[in-house]
Amino acid sequence: MEKIHFCGIVPYNDGVAVFLPRNHQASTADGGSAGHYLIQALLKYYQDKESGIDALENGEEVIGGRALSLAISLINDYQANGLYVRRVKERTVNSGKVNWSRTISRSPAYPSASGPIYMDQQTSRSRYIANCEIAEIHAAVMKELFSDYGMLWLGISAYFDERLELVHKPSESIEVNLTYLKRELQLSYSDRDIFLINGLIQYLEVKKGRLSSSTLIGVRKFHNLWESMLDECLIGKYPVNSKLPVPVYQTNRGQFIPIAQKGQRTDTVLKHSDESRFAVVDAKYYEASSPYTAPGWPDLVKQFYYQQAVCQLEGEGTPVSNHFVFP
Repeated sequence: MEKIHFCGIVPYNDGVAVFLPRNHQASTADGGSAGHYLIQALLKYYQDKESGIDALENGEEVIGGRALSLAISLINDYQANGLYVRRVKERTVNSGKVNWSRTISRSPAYPSASGPIYMDQQTSRSRYIANCEIAEIHAAVMKELFSDYGMLWLGISAYFDERLELVHKPSESIEVNLTYLKRELQLSYSDRDIFLINGLIQYLEVKKGRLSSSTLIGVRKFHNLWESMLDECLIGKYPVNSKLPVPVYQTNRGQFIPIAQKGQRTDTVLKHSDESRFAVVDAKYYEASSPYTAPGWPDLVKQFYYQQAVCQLEGEGTPVSNHFVFP
């Protein structure tokens, strides 16, 4: 294609390529911080979408959004809890938590004035094993994630974790590693262990189905994300779309049929908190560096109609201003 519409990140062997939004004046020096904010925006946009099917149909989906969400959840979990450790419960004698039912049935009792005394108490204690297969799989996955997304997500220029480097490599077979994880999942009962193992299983299953280890993360149409960003941060949002006119068509039988799906829909309407003033805001993902790259006649006419509609709703003479907002 002569033009590629994409905004996001592409990991590859020697690093990560970051495709920034239109009009961003990023230099090599601040490209990392720009990528840091971009990946956060992509994740928030993906997690805030109400319906993945609607987003797909409208071309608003985040490519690789599921992989990104999974990767960041695993990175955040590792930073909060560290590497996986296996908890093993072993039986002991006179060392740990007493198991009274086992003690009474297995140990001799010595009579005393206050009751029987058990000299050999059956006990148990937990032991944590850090050098297990699951820890090796966890470390290998985290090394990959920090290599692909970690520095951008954390907003740093370099990352090194000695703990991950010291762990032995797991089996090269994804199937073998999945077998280890699924077996460990059946033995796990803490919320963190279940969450982590399920996440590792999802990661390896997605990796198994890909020919390449790299995943594109981004959007084809940043315009939709730009609109959502403005809609989240502008103050004084005033919902009017449900009140705006919709086209009505008359059939040859004299019936009038309103088509609500094709009615007027503003991007954002703002209302002043103290005064009866309104602003109709339209998010435009244009270069707009000159009059020749600014919005054209159709965009202007649409804005004028929105302005008139809000005036009719709020009363003639109500001050309503028009605005285009560019990145």
